[in-house]
Amino acid sequence: MLEEESEAPASSASASTSLPRRKLNSRETVFVVDDDAGILEIMQEVLSSEGFVVHSFTDPKEALKAFSAQESKATLLVTDFCMASMNGLELTEKLRLEQPDLKSILVSGITTDEALKKMPATADRFLRKPFALNRLVDTVNDTLVEGSRSHRGAGVLAGLQPHLN
Repeated sequence: MLEEESEAPASSASASTSLPRRKLNSRETVFVVDDDAGILEIMQEVLSSEGFVVHSFTDPKEALKAFSAQESKATLLVTDFCMASMNGLELTEKLRLEQPDLKSILVSGITTDEALKKMPATADRFLRKPFALNRLVDTVNDTLVEGSRSHRGAGVLAGLQPHLN
């Protein structure tokens, strides 16, 4: 899996040339939260290499503390759904109490489409594990390119079904 994923960024350039890409006018801050340290490290490396300022956490409670202490807020949260102390939707809701316009991507290998449809529409996108690294980058870019926050959650359940993989 890691070999296949490590090749994904190389193919990302050719696969994503047809997609609108986010322009790196500023280094946007992304919080990444996953209780699997190996997955977290890979996501951090990939997103950092794309020009993002990445703050990564294996504990959602630590992410909450760091988020509150920041001077400039994060633009995006990428969070695992299933974690011991707090799930990704709860984390998203708590961070949005401080910053309502925070965009989010929920990542999980456990959540089924049926379970996802029963969840509150909190996340902007859903990314199913395992995923190719170029899929992560494309999903992050697509989420940040979206201009309107009026359809929060709609990306999870409607209109963006290609992101349910």
